Amino acid sequence: MKMNTYKYTGANTTGVTLEVNDEVLEVMLFPGRPAELPEEHPWVKRMVRRGFLTLVESGDANSKKINAKAEAVPAPEPAEGQAALQTMPEQKEN
Repeated sequence: MKMNTYKYTGANTTGVTLEVNDEVLEVMLFPGRPAELPEEHPWVKRMVRRGFLTLVESGDANSKKINAKAEAVPAPEPAEGQAALQTMPEQKEN
């Protein structure tokens, strides 16, 4: 299935799990951000009709700004003195 870039215009961050060619595709949708989705999937078509997804034209100057903005957001760093992954201390049995 052909993939296209869509801008998600919903108010809330959401996730979707789609079955595409017998494979599972999981996508997070963030308001105002682009997402790669299969254009012929019924869920994508329905979300376009409802106005929650807008096709981003590949040659559109605005699409380059959207994609650059999405890629430019860095992942947050852990606070000083904190490990990247915190685990619970082991409990001693009585």
